[in-house]
Amino acid sequence: MDKTHQVKLAELKAHTGMSEVALSRHLQISQPTVNRILNGQGDCKGSTLVAIDRMHAEVFGRPLAA
Repeated sequence: MDKTHQVKLAELKAHTGMSEVALSRHLQISQPTVNRILNGQGDCKGSTLVAIDRMHAEVFGRPLAA
């Protein structure tokens, strides 16, 4: 089963030790958006979801699905 973006972002935060502000800067999104996603209120742009997928793949060494 695929992980949700909420789970992926939480894993990134825990694994990297990055703050919400640092994650938002890296992902080029706002800190409130990071907070909303982490709290399960993630109604966001497709580009935000792609950025989370890319960072998760980079950090955890998994290739992105085509």
